[in-house]
Amino acid sequence: MATMTLSVIPSPPLAGPGHEEVCGALLVTAEGGGLGFAAILKQSRTLHQWSKEEATNQWKHLKHVRDLEHLLPYTVGVHLHDPFSRMSNLLIGFADGVIVVRTHDGVFTVELGSSRPPKKVSRRSAIVAAFPYLSFCTPGTSS
Repeated sequence: MATMTLSVIPSPPLAGPGHEEVCGALLVTAEGGGLGFAAILKQSRTLHQWSKEEATNQWKHLKHVRDLEHLLPYTVGVHLHDPFSRMSNLLIGFADGVIVVRTHDGVFTVELGSSRPPKKVSRRSAIVAAFPYLSFCTPGTSS
């Protein structure tokens, strides 16, 4: 920021042997506070996570992968020609270890690193971005 220049950080290698298409991706906070990356891969219908290794400047694929096909509901009769579009999963937000996922049935929160089921937070499926927050500090009101 002090030099007023932009840096480009390549994304993790998403196209593996199956060359899976990415349906949604977000920068997240990795365990330990570093830079993380989360993405839904279309073919496997799973949420994957990576963390940026500072020492090697490489992305490390994390072990905990969440199977969204069995965790999130899908709407029967919507785009029957494409089974994955029934869910239309899209990552729309992140805060403090929770990813916000939009589906045709509404918006859900998925806790990273937890086996808890997703929690439905909205019935609206037209939401395109979420900015979750824990709290704000208003100047002059805290001591």
